[in-house]
Amino acid sequence: MPHDYYSIPSQRGFAFSADVVLALILVSAVALLVSLPNQPTSFLEERRVADQYVDDIFLAMDHSGFVSNEIDTNGFSSATLQNIYSYIRTLLPPQYDLYVELTSYPVDVNSCQSAQDFSSCFPDANRTALQHGTALPNSAPFVHGRRVFFKQQPASQCTGGLAPHAGGIYAPYSPPLALAEDANINFDVNIFPAGPLTCDQNITVSLTVTTSSGTRRPVDMMLVFDRSGSMSWGGQVSTTAAIGIEVDQNYAFVADSTAGLRDLNVSSPGLPLIMGTYNSPGTANDVDVNGNYAYLADGSSGLRIVNVTNKASPSSTSQLDVGGTAYGVASRDGVTYVSTYDNSSIDVETTTNNSPNQNLYIGRSSSQASAAQSFAPGVDFISGFSVRLRKVGSPPDITAHLRTSISGSDLNSVTIAASSVGTSSSGAYVDVNFAGMVPLTSGSTYFIVLTTASNSSSNYYEWKARGSSPYSGGQAYQNTTSQSWDAYLRTYFVPGLVVVDTSNKASPRVIGASALEDAYHIALSGDYAYAANGTNGFRIFDISAAQPSVVGNCSTAAGCNISSGTTYDVWPSGNYAYVANGSQGLRVVNISNPASPSLVATYNTPGTAYTVRLKDTNAIVADDSSLQVIDVTTPASPALATSYATPYSYRDLEVQGEWAYIAVDSGIPGVITIDLRVGPKLNQAKTSATTFVDFNGWNSSSDQMGLVSFSSSATLDQALTKTYSLVDTAVNNLVSNGGTAAGDGINTATTHFGTAQTDVSNTGSQNQVLYIGQNSTNESAVQAYQPVLPYLSRADLYIRRVGNPSSPLVVELRSSISGSAIVSATIPASSVGTSYALVQANFNTTSVTPGTTYYLVATTATNNASNYYQWGASSSNPYSGGQAYQNTTLQSTWDARFATYGGYTNPSALKFQILLGDGQTNSGANSSTAAITASNSGIIIYTIGFGEDADASELSNIASLTGGQYYYAADQNALSAVYQLIAQTIQVIAQDANIYTTFGNGTVIVDDGNGTAIGNGLIFDINTLAPQPWVSSYTFNIPCTTTLACSSSLLSVPGSTTQFQYLDSNGVPQVKDWNEFITTPFNYRDLNVDIQAGNLISTNNVDLTVRVISNGTLDTNGTSVNFYRGNPSPSTLVGSQSIPFLCGSQSPGCLASSYSFTQNIPAEGDLFAVVNPSGTIPECSYNNQDFIYCYTRPQTQFFTLDYWAWIRG
Repeated sequence: MPHDYYSIPSQRGFAFSADVVLALILVSAVALLVSLPNQPTSFLEERRVADQYVDDIFLAMDHSGFVSNEIDTNGFSSATLQNIYSYIRTLLPPQYDLYVELTSYPVDVNSCQSAQDFSSCFPDANRTALQHGTALPNSAPFVHGRRVFFKQQPASQCTGGLAPHAGGIYAPYSPPLALAEDANINFDVNIFPAGPLTCDQNITVSLTVTTSSGTRRPVDMMLVFDRSGSMSWGGQVSTTAAIGIEVDQNYAFVADSTAGLRDLNVSSPGLPLIMGTYNSPGTANDVDVNGNYAYLADGSSGLRIVNVTNKASPSSTSQLDVGGTAYGVASRDGVTYVSTYDNSSIDVETTTNNSPNQNLYIGRSSSQASAAQSFAPGVDFISGFSVRLRKVGSPPDITAHLRTSISGSDLNSVTIAASSVGTSSSGAYVDVNFAGMVPLTSGSTYFIVLTTASNSSSNYYEWKARGSSPYSGGQAYQNTTSQSWDAYLRTYFVPGLVVVDTSNKASPRVIGASALEDAYHIALSGDYAYAANGTNGFRIFDISAAQPSVVGNCSTAAGCNISSGTTYDVWPSGNYAYVANGSQGLRVVNISNPASPSLVATYNTPGTAYTVRLKDTNAIVADDSSLQVIDVTTPASPALATSYATPYSYRDLEVQGEWAYIAVDSGIPGVITIDLRVGPKLNQAKTSATTFVDFNGWNSSSDQMGLVSFSSSATLDQALTKTYSLVDTAVNNLVSNGGTAAGDGINTATTHFGTAQTDVSNTGSQNQVLYIGQNSTNESAVQAYQPVLPYLSRADLYIRRVGNPSSPLVVELRSSISGSAIVSATIPASSVGTSYALVQANFNTTSVTPGTTYYLVATTATNNASNYYQWGASSSNPYSGGQAYQNTTLQSTWDARFATYGGYTNPSALKFQILLGDGQTNSGANSSTAAITASNSGIIIYTIGFGEDADASELSNIASLTGGQYYYAADQNALSAVYQLIAQTIQVIAQDANIYTTFGNGTVIVDDGNGTAIGNGLIFDINTLAPQPWVSSYTFNIPCTTTLACSSSLLSVPGSTTQFQYLDSNGVPQVKDWNEFITTPFNYRDLNVDIQAGNLISTNNVDLTVRVISNGTLDTNGTSVNFYRGNPSPSTLVGSQSIPFLCGSQSPGCLASSYSFTQNIPAEGDLFAVVNPSGTIPECSYNNQDFIYCYTRPQTQFFTLDYWAWIRG
């Protein structure tokens, strides 16, 4: 890039120029120049990928200096823009189209330094723009971006400028219907006034359509909802068995059980990605991160420090045995705290032989006053030991000494009471515990020395020993004399809180320890560590010194009354600690006095509370089978804010920003992320689905809706219904679980659209008879029933004939016994046998109201005592929904044998499935086969890929196979917009007929004539068509001041892309182009100004040659031309010239349509000439101003390059 350019990429800042004032103003304004318009929510598919792809191409071109080199070579010109366009086209795939605009903002340095604001430095109205490329289709999804450049140009004389951009006309609306023709449709159009027409005039257009009759198509819609386990998260990545997690900015670190440490990229929380793995030798239970190091509680492998500088390849730096099994870890300021568990463990055991054969003596004589055993510990601390002793007589108590040498000073000491030692000749182990864990150095030599206060040959102790030195790490001593024996000695460590100096990452060392009975997680706050102690509540340690000391204990035994739960985690915040207390849920404890913690409140969560974190005033609890969000604004009164169920096992939790990061160790083990503002995908989908269910375009008297959901299999959650609130309820009741079986979901919905389902029946034994056509008393037979399904298509009657009836049997559905038929069916006599059997009466499918009483009435045209029909019946009322009648007489205990069949689908309705999922089917039926079956049943499927992990391929295929459309929605807002778009699309397809007419850009709609504005036009809903003409009118106005007004001297109405949309007699959507237009002359007024030349005479002294011309057909009164330095509004007026009356150049007989003059300007810089500056003459604003650069010193320019890219339809 040339040195005199300063590239200012969007959202990247820019380099300061030498002109400080200008630079400061550029900084404050650059955000405005690079801001982009919002993308229409209608066009969401493919946006995510295309946006980044196109932006990366322009960013690379920007960094290469291509644009600045082109401007240097060809200046601000069409050639420059065409070269830029051609270069970009070589980088884009062939299916992309492109439109680019290069804009120049000349800078007035004097005005900029004086006013010191952006509009003075870069006046918007004074900019110059060039365009190149294909016009953007109105209905296309597109990517829009902007690159910005700043240039200090060399000195020049007067250089002419270009007219401002004239704007354009929107592309016409393209409705989603197939083109067709129909000879029975006729169009007509009229306008008032009849013409010629003039700008600023109200123009009324009347449209007439005459067509054959049609009907509004109802719609049956089935929401097909993915409720698989993947809907229970916002994002997910699988690991082996995530137990612990730590989040640090854009990275998450996972303690992944036997797989060790994993680090994830969570810069996009909805799409976490594994970057690297360190497979530690132990079982990774917890992790904490400081800087470039992760501290891993690695189970039996102790503490492991891992270098995570290279996220793709973390590596072990060091390892330290911390005694028990390392479970929890927290690190800060070069000190790491590790919690360990297990029962007291033996570190050193000098011999396992149970037959002592030597003795050491304590307190027997001066030569046998003391005994010792040396040992080398395997861990860095000791909590106690056991020695095998025998007591002789009644000696005084023993003092046990821990020393680094036999005669050295004590590291620790403890008394062994004489009463604890037995008198058995073989001795017995006596357990000895220090007050706390004593730090040691593993591998170094230490001594356990036993002494008494006095010696006596009859009152002493024997320390049992074994000859032949079975223990290689030490030996026995009598007084200070070594023996070739080993005394019976076991050393122990008790698990708990271990303090490790990790300031030297390569050589960690234990510097303190304290016991815990049942250790879990650790939290640090100030000078205190809060250690979850399992069934013993939690313990508070003072960690201001290396050796931690217990200052408080919250357990039932300690009076804290934390109940019988298992404390897995503690999160201190201010005066309160929030405790994940296992089966007992959340506990809130007052820790304002650490020495005396007290229970404040409890909230019993439904699962097992494993981890808790605080987010604002909410406690977030990983509760095994759910994520609980509990409002603790008032700590004494916790209340449920919301909860998010999961089929998996939530174990550990971290919260960063608005996202929760959850470790999952079973089900689908790994890391799950949830946006706490909106919940997991299923919750977001439930909220967004109401946009579709409650869409105000549905007709509740004819349109039906239902719900099918799928996980590993599919269920019908709500049958098709006109009561949409039932669908809302069914959606809200969905719970995530299992795999993904989209094919099963499609098949279940398709089956439900069928019409051959059993409705109600009476299958009782036939032991009574109803007569049909025997005589006037037995003329008809009736059965009352209450349907369950909303549509009736068939009734089976258990009948036979007697003799040979001459007339067929007629079966009618009525709302009362004597009422008229709603629908009827005829059964020929030949179809009825002489033995009882169920015989079908097939109706035209008819709508019925479930739960309402209807009557099946069987009649025949003639009565004959020898030739008639019998309808078998059952006594004792086997059917509870109605009873039998002979003629109109109730048979109080009978029911005729019958069965009805129907369905939920209106046979005249258009059928749709709206499938929401992630496109990752892993069980059930093949989704492509299911989609083909649905398509063969006349069902259109719209599919929605939801979430950043959605796979478009399967969902796109389903939509394509059924004539639907695939949409992608990254979040809840986008999903709501997609549901709205699909509802609108279905509404358009189902609409019987409408007219869409378009207008040029700038047209003012004065009266829409009951039309609806869509895009750059009006749509008129004709509703149910009838043979008589449909007429509607609208009024519009083309202002004289718009570019559109001077674009043509002829006006054609309606717009050339006006279309008639309708449903043909088969209910198939069709489109017919409007073929009747009126074209009339159109009068307009257009003043243009042209600076033809400029002569820079001296500093601030310029002569300009100017010409004003009146284009168009209308005359103009006198006006003026004003001259400005810089942008005309606001700026400095530097001259003015009166312009006389001018006639329109296109009006007949015009002889004075232009006026030329020379104007002296006492200024230099960016000079503008503006005709009709006050706007008092209504005329087209195109070319109302011109400008010229006149400088005696370098001029500064500011350029923007806008681009629009889209994929061709």
